[in-house]
Amino acid sequence: MEYALHTFAYQDNQTSEVYEQKANMAYDKIINESKTRKYASMEFRTHSTKHAVVFELFADIAPRTVQNFLTLCKGFKKEDGEELSYADSEVGRIVKGMFV
Repeated sequence: MEYALHTFAYQDNQTSEVYEQKANMAYDKIINESKTRKYASMEFRTHSTKHAVVFELFADIAPRTVQNFLTLCKGFKKEDGEELSYADSEVGRIVKGMFV
């Protein structure tokens, strides 16, 4: 930005929220148009902080595993009334950018 300011006297008056919104829209477009991948989102809490995590799932390689994972993300009730889901589950380990 400094180069554009000094060379062309250009100043960007947009707020960072505008660019963040554009980035989110581009990211959503990639996710929604994928033919071979599915995505799941979960929210984790550490003390008082919330963290959103998006999982890329390889439905073209492991369709049953992906379907089972998505079902547990949403939660469902078994015939006996027991509810199965990941809600309020404890996480043993998180390695950033790799696995939960």
